[in-house]
Amino acid sequence: MRNKIYKRGHTEIGVTPLTQSINYGYPSQEMGRLLKMKPIFFASIYKNEGVEIFWDLNYWAKVAWVIINKAGRGTGFFNRLVVRSDKLKNQTIKIIQEYGLTDFNEIPNNKLAEDLKVISYNAFLLSVYSQLGQIADTVHGIFTSTLENIIKEAPGLKKTRLDIGHIFNILTTSTKYLPSDERQIELKSIQYKLKKDSSKRKEFIDRVLSRWFWLNFGHLGPAMSRTEVSKIIDSKIRLKSIKNISKKQITIEKKLGLTAKERRMFEVSRIFVYLKGMREQVCNGVNAFLNKLTKKIQLETGIDRKYLMYLSMEECLDYLQKNKLPSKNILMKRRKLSVWIPKDVFNTEIIIGINADKYIKDHLDFNETNIVESSEISGRVGYPGKVIGRTRIINHVSEIRKIKKGEIMVSLQTMPELLPAMNKASAIITDIGGITSHAAIVSRELKIPCVIGTKIATKVLKDGDKVEVDATNGIIKKI
Repeated sequence: MRNKIYKRGHTEIGVTPLTQSINYGYPSQEMGRLLKMKPIFFASIYKNEGVEIFWDLNYWAKVAWVIINKAGRGTGFFNRLVVRSDKLKNQTIKIIQEYGLTDFNEIPNNKLAEDLKVISYNAFLLSVYSQLGQIADTVHGIFTSTLENIIKEAPGLKKTRLDIGHIFNILTTSTKYLPSDERQIELKSIQYKLKKDSSKRKEFIDRVLSRWFWLNFGHLGPAMSRTEVSKIIDSKIRLKSIKNISKKQITIEKKLGLTAKERRMFEVSRIFVYLKGMREQVCNGVNAFLNKLTKKIQLETGIDRKYLMYLSMEECLDYLQKNKLPSKNILMKRRKLSVWIPKDVFNTEIIIGINADKYIKDHLDFNETNIVESSEISGRVGYPGKVIGRTRIINHVSEIRKIKKGEIMVSLQTMPELLPAMNKASAIITDIGGITSHAAIVSRELKIPCVIGTKIATKVLKDGDKVEVDATNGIIKKI
């Protein structure tokens, strides 16, 4: 292995190795089998509740082009992934909903182990299938650039009377329901029933909470509360209109005069957006399961959960099946600083102490970007629109309280736990992300301007800066 071959490509705050383990699709044999090529090696540095991930970025770009070229040749391969993913989704959600809000202390360890093995492996496979879209786009933005160029060069662009940002957003919007859409349909039905009989309000809220409390859990929570469910029931619930979206897409593709290959590229982009959004929501359910499981282990062992989140998935299963656990001292060292080199959800090399320091020194390149002070930042369109407002840097749940209604949220990348801040924001700006990113998907749902993949927004902007966000063109200007 050559020194310094792996460069930093990704940073997250508010995550842990245990909850991240179900996302280890990139380096897995399953990914290699799917693409018929060497999977993407990566190493992660964990420190407290943050992670920095290192890849061979040149090889990443090579794999990205393989995926994009496969998309141009046909959609059959990707549609088969959707069929597999939907089966995994349904099985996993069924198990999560069967547990509901049950106290895990009442459930035998062998039962928990059996179900944890199923749902964690399902979530891992979902990560493999959905990460094809992330490889194609997230680090280098290759897929987004390809799609934007198709629109720019389309012979009928002027006929649409729309700007490129709006066209891009419409053509890459998924036409499949996510678990969150299923919940909204359920809530809409409850609204209708409560108009006839309001006495069942508590019963309905309890049922929704038991079935969907995990939906926006993220890595570390919190889960949905009774108050949040009650507010949704009292609000105007809008359901996704798949027919309308599909009609718009067909109309725009015809006006643009896209070729069959170009239409296939956009169809695959919609598959990528669906797979990423669906996988993320299913993983929230698995993480909520892990949250309750680590509370049970803490009660039984006396080891604080903040250290138990530095267990690997295989160690979690070892505890449930064999009552075997790493020492608290080892877990504390992992939390302080550790390098994780995963192969899949149940197979991870963990390096701690001076060995971790040596590995970092020998193999990982932090690839610091020289930040030039600038009054203008550029990124990619997450959702089009224009807004002027004050910025708030929000990277952790503890920072949500900073943002007021109508302010602009700036983040390394958004996560489900940060949804309360996103609901208050008039616009969203991120350092990291492509069309399948959480920020892009949620901004579409909320219909608020969003610029993704700026690389430097959190370094250039500060709390309280007044900026103009032109998300239609991917430009942020300080005012």
